Amino acid sequence: MERLFDWAARPAERLVTVGSLRSGKGTVARHAQVMADTAEEAAAAEAAEIEMVVFRADNAAAVRQGSRHVFVTAALGFAEAVTDDDILRVAFRALTEGADAVITARSLSVVSRLAAEDIPVMGHLGFVPRKSTWVGRTRVVGKTADEAEALWHRFRRLEEAGAFAVEVELVAAPLLAEITRRSRLVTVSLGSGSGGDVIFLFGSDICGEEGRMATSPDCGSRSAMNAHLPLPPFAPMWRRAAFRAPRTPPQWTPVNGKSFWSVLGKRTAALFVER
Repeated sequence: MERLFDWAARPAERLVTVGSLRSGKGTVARHAQVMADTAEEAAAAEAAEIEMVVFRADNAAAVRQGSRHVFVTAALGFAEAVTDDDILRVAFRALTEGADAVITARSLSVVSRLAAEDIPVMGHLGFVPRKSTWVGRTRVVGKTADEAEALWHRFRRLEEAGAFAVEVELVAAPLLAEITRRSRLVTVSLGSGSGGDVIFLFGSDICGEEGRMATSPDCGSRSAMNAHLPLPPFAPMWRRAAFRAPRTPPQWTPVNGKSFWSVLGKRTAALFVER
C-alpha cells in the first residue's frame, strides 16, 4: 500500500500509483483492472484483489466511496467534455472527487493539454469502439505489417504527447507483447492477450451475463453486473495462470508462413529498438 496525497490534498493510500505502475513495467500482466461505476462495484473489485478500476467521470465520488485504495481512472466522455475548458473542468472535478487518472480517446492535442497540467492521462489505441467506422467493422488491429507499423508510430506519438498509459483494445497479442517491451507507456490489455502490463476485463467478461459463458468457474451463472454479488478472485487467478479465456487471444496472422518479424521487415523492426 502506497501512502500519498490525492488531488484534493487529502492523505490517501493506494494499491498502485502512477509511479509504481511505471517502475513495475516488465512484469507482464502484473496488475488487474475492471469497470466500476458504483460504490458497490468498486468495493467488490478491491475485495477481489483487483487494484485498478475505470469509471465514467461523473461517478468519481461514488466509486471512491466504495474503495479508498484502488487506483481509479475517470473516462472523459465525448459529449460531456468537448472544448478544452470542458475537458479540464471535467478532469479536475473527477480528480478532486477521488480519481487518480483520466482516460481519453480524443486527439493528441487533448492529451498534451491534460498532461501539461500534470494530470496522469491514459490513451486508447487499437480498436476504439466509438471510432470503429474507420476500421470497417469489429476486428483485431495489427495483424498486418502495415497496421503493425502504423500502430507502433501511434504508441510513440501518444507517449510524446505526455500520456503515461494506454488502453490497448483488440490488438494482435504478439504485437502488444513486443510493443510493451519497448514502450515506456504502461499498457492495459483489453482483449489483446497477456502481454500487457495490466490485464483489463469488464465484470461481465469475468462472470458472464445472460447468453454468455462465464470465464471464471467461481461465478456459476451469476452476472458481475449485479454489484451486490462478490466478484471471484480474478486477479490472483490471473497471476497464477488459472484464469481461463473462452477463446485464443487475437494473434499475428503469418503471411506465406513467414514469422512476425520477417513479414514486418527490417525497416519497421528497426523502430522497435530498446529504449
